[in-house]
Amino acid sequence: MSIQVKLVGSLSKELDLPSAYPKTCLSDQKSSLFTLARHVFNNQSQKSNSKWEPSSIQLQSWPVIEKNINLVAIASTGSGKTFAYSIPIIHSSMERKAKSDGVHVNSLVLVPTRELAQQVSKTLKIVCKSANKLKAKGNKSIVKSLAIYGGVDKADQIKNLLENKSESCTWLNIASTPMRLIDILGIGGGDSEPNKDVQRIFKSIKYLVLDEADRLATASDMSEQIDTILKFVQKKAKQLDQCSLFSATMPERARENCEKWISLPKIVVEIDSVTVGNASATASHETKSKLSEEDKSHQDMQDSTNEEEGDATKNKKRGPLNLSTIPSNITQTLHVCSNHKKPKKLLTTIKKIRDNEKKSGGRRRKGLMIVFFGKIKTLQFIQKTLLKEGVQCVSLHSQMNQQKRDTQLNNFRSGKMPIMLATDIAARGVHCNNVEYIINYDFPSSLEQYVHRCGRAGRNKVSDGNSSTQEQLQATVYSFFHRELAAMANDVIELLRITNSWIDPNLVALAPNGVEGLGESKRKRRRKSKNDQHEKEKEKSEAVEAPSTKSHSKNVDLDDDEDEFAFLAPNRIVLARASHVPDSDSNSDSDEGN
Repeated sequence: MSIQVKLVGSLSKELDLPSAYPKTCLSDQKSSLFTLARHVFNNQSQKSNSKWEPSSIQLQSWPVIEKNINLVAIASTGSGKTFAYSIPIIHSSMERKAKSDGVHVNSLVLVPTRELAQQVSKTLKIVCKSANKLKAKGNKSIVKSLAIYGGVDKADQIKNLLENKSESCTWLNIASTPMRLIDILGIGGGDSEPNKDVQRIFKSIKYLVLDEADRLATASDMSEQIDTILKFVQKKAKQLDQCSLFSATMPERARENCEKWISLPKIVVEIDSVTVGNASATASHETKSKLSEEDKSHQDMQDSTNEEEGDATKNKKRGPLNLSTIPSNITQTLHVCSNHKKPKKLLTTIKKIRDNEKKSGGRRRKGLMIVFFGKIKTLQFIQKTLLKEGVQCVSLHSQMNQQKRDTQLNNFRSGKMPIMLATDIAARGVHCNNVEYIINYDFPSSLEQYVHRCGRAGRNKVSDGNSSTQEQLQATVYSFFHRELAAMANDVIELLRITNSWIDPNLVALAPNGVEGLGESKRKRRRKSKNDQHEKEKEKSEAVEAPSTKSHSKNVDLDDDEDEFAFLAPNRIVLARASHVPDSDSNSDSDEGN
């Protein structure tokens, strides 16, 4: 495991650069922080029937936040980033002196999507429950968590914000999307009126966290909303001690905003990160128009798909991408195919996955599967196709009301409906156990989004069946790559070379700048074979079959429909990750920030 820690700026003389806590820290009986973490992890171990231990990002983050030093943390999906910040900030609220009766905000976590707001609030609630049990005798205040997001009644959310059920005071830890928070605070300008009652409780805020910060920074509307909230918090809060920024990816175009939001001095922690691309060229307008509409920077606050022009930054060259590695328990496979063949390939892939599950035996239920799409219309078309073929599935996209979204997600989590068709609103913050398969029907338009999609799978531990030991769930990601994404090919190849992975010859053929030494497409091999045969006939030599070019993979043709994902076999192609091109200018399904 690679861990990089660096200090940017200078710490005051009273502070030293904090060292990471040891893995055995939870055995320390003296530290109240470790006591809280131990209580939380023991409860989680009992629920999941597996042993919970602090992860690397948690051991690195806890001492930094505890000492009130600003933090930028980059770690892989599923590495425990939410517990990395929630435990120390809620521990702080246990130690804070009770204020006058009423509600007081202790921490604010800003996230890009409703689903992530719900997920973070759920984790905060777990820690709050332990904190309330462990609080000192005589401490009558309580610690509480709350999610604020669009799609539900605003009046009810304001009521929950201001409600105090404690004999003393309530320390509130909020997970919120930016737009709904601005609406509730009344700081949006224009006709919005300031809500003084709600604004008052934010005076005591001590911690600010930006989760999935790269998305907050690169979506133009949301970055402006974050600016508005930060301006309000910095003006209103009298005790803001620490700001943290967490993400699994950090593209170059996100750095300007992130550096503006997290002031110096700060500590930057990177766990198992890799850098891909030096000055990746932007895709052409024609290519971008065909890419994932979910990845477009535009935030659609009314869950519609109204077309809007992207911001000027989309036409700039992207710098290198700083990414956390995809966990080793996730196998990734890429197949180049034509767009019109994707529906049949999807059906064939699902069928073979289910057939393999039946052959393996000993399974109580089907593995959960998420199929990602770039457009709602494509999703709806494929859902109808699957239902006609008898494949039961649910869907998740921003044109659904919040109640239906929650119902669909719960049906998927429970295994009642083991296949979920989703746009990228499910790519961040949706934590579901037992997700074994991800299928990228529409390949994402950026490498960072691909990383987040992959991170939905293999997030829990399972028993190996032969002993009491548990291992991380093995998962597989299948991706349909097509010609219109040729601008991404060089970056994909670069990433594959870094990870020593097999490279589809047809991906090499798609690379705009050409790449030597990585094999030939089937079409080229056929042409070469014919030329060799012709030369031999001219020389009146004995006719023999021309030797095929050696390759360390099975032949794959752009237009070949016979293979149909033969990589479902055990020893098939392994792809590290896909790559990135600029965000699409097409319509956005996203309701991010609302």
